[in-house]
Amino acid sequence: MKQNMAPWDRGVRLVIAAILLFLVFGTYVHGAVAWILAVVGFIFMFTGLTGFCLLYALLKLSTIRDSSAE
Repeated sequence: MKQNMAPWDRGVRLVIAAILLFLVFGTYVHGAVAWILAVVGFIFMFTGLTGFCLLYALLKLSTIRDSSAE
C-alpha cells in the first residue's frame, strides 16, 4: 500500500475519528446512528493511521504534494 494521504489529511481524519468515537462510546448517540458513526470513525482512524485511503486509490487521488514538480 503506497501512502496517498498528506500529514494534514491524516491529522484531520484522526481528529474526526476521535470525535465520532467519543460520541459513540460516550453514549451520546444510540441505535443505528451510533453504529454508522462507529464504522465511519474506525474507517477514519484506520486511514489516518496508515496514510492509505482506498477511495483515493480507486479515484487515483492523492493529497501528498509531488516534490518532483517543485
